[in-house]
Order: sequence, then structure tokens, then C-alpha cells
Amino acid sequence: LKMTIAQFFRINGGTTQLRGVTPDISLPTTTDTESFGESSYTNALPWTQIKAAEYTPSENLSGIMPLLIASHEQRISHDKDFQYLLEDINEMNLQRKKNLISLNETERSKERKAHERRAKLREKNSKETANSFQDDGMQSNERKLDADLALEKAKTSAHDILLDEAAHILSDEVSLLKPKLSASR
Repeated sequence: LKMTIAQFFRINGGTTQLRGVTPDISLPTTTDTESFGESSYTNALPWTQIKAAEYTPSENLSGIMPLLIASHEQRISHDKDFQYLLEDINEMNLQRKKNLISLNETERSKERKAHERRAKLREKNSKETANSFQDDGMQSNERKLDADLALEKAKTSAHDILLDEAAHILSDEVSLLKPKLSASR
């Protein structure tokens, strides 16, 4: 049972129901937003708006958004790991649209071998070796504790492509605003 007992409203008066917060720069996702989340429910609360709070935006970013977007697009176009992520998302979306998986053992074996070849090639060409965790098919209670701890440590210290890109975008923003902030002091 899911029950909504309150709504959240942003400072501009709009709720986050159905729409969420629209990003200025979107990062790729593996989630199918049409199938998951509040907007996929037939009984979802409608988007509503109340009177906006009185506030003064600290900064208008519309002037630097084209520069931020251009820097982001240039950076990701040269980042192999980001391109691998986009390939994986595209493959996942194609599989989702296809909506079937072969039960033929030969076909599945061929698909798995192709996936393993691609993973090995990527590992050679990528700084992202820590993030290629293979499922060994065992439950955690079937593994030795030290192996489980090592796997968990590797996962928590793994490079996060999307988090890194978000940090780069923020760094770009700070760099672009820094001269303006220094002049206003």
C-alpha cells in the first residue's frame, strides 16, 4: 500500500508531482521513465501550483547555460567511459523494446560470449576497471567473508561516471561565475 499524505512544493509554487524538477543539463539514465515512477501510475496526484514564496534568485544562469552545455557535450564526446555508458543504455533500451529473450542455449551462449568480449575490450581501453563487477552467481553466505568485503570495498570506491560529470559541470559553473563574483565584492 502506498499512500501520499503530503505534497512537496518548490519555492516557485509548483509541486514536484508528475514532473519532478526539470534539469538544465540531463544526464543519461537506464530507467524507463514511462514505466517507472509516479507518472506511470493511473492514480498519481496531478501537478498543482500554489502562490510562489517571495524570493530573490541568487544568480541567473541563463547567460552561461550554453557554455555549460557545450563544455559538457565536448567532455562526454571524448570520454570513452561515458560513451560506453551510452552504448549500454542504448543496448538496454533496444532489449527493452524487443521485449524478448531467446531460450535457445546456443543463442544465449553466443550473446554472453559477445558481451564478455566487449567487456574485455573495454577494460583494456578504459580507466574504468574497478566498475566491471561480474556476478559470480553465489549468494553472499556462499562466499568467503574476505572476498565479500573486498567486493564491497571495490564497489564503494568505484569510479562513478555520472557523479564525476555532475562535478565537472558544477566546476565549470563555478569557473564561469568566479570572475563575476570577484567583481561584485
